[in-house]
Amino acid sequence: MKTYLTIYQNEERAAELEIRDQEDAPYLPTTVYAKIVDSSGTIVMAEQAALLTSNTASILITDEVSATIGDYEIVWRIVKTVDTTTYTFYHKTQLAIEEL
Repeated sequence: MKTYLTIYQNEERAAELEIRDQEDAPYLPTTVYAKIVDSSGTIVMAEQAALLTSNTASILITDEVSATIGDYEIVWRIVKTVDTTTYTFYHKTQLAIEEL
C-alpha cells in the first residue's frame, strides 16, 4: 500500500509517515530513513535520517526537490532493532509536484 502527497512547485513542506502495525496499533521503529527518487529511478534527495517522534517519521522536502514539476517517490526505510535482531521494512509515498 502506498501513501500519496501533492505539493506545489518551489514549496517547502514536511512529509510525514505515521507507522502502524497490521492491527492498526502504533509501531515504534528504532530509526527511519528516507530518500526521494524521480520517475526514472534517479535519486533526487539522498537517503537521510528522518525525524522520529513516537510512531511518526518526517522529512523536509526543500525547494531544491520541488523545483521541477513531476512525479516522485519517497522511499522510507523503517528499521526496528530488538535485542540483536534488526528488522527492516520499506514504504513508498507517491509525491506529485504540481504547478501553482
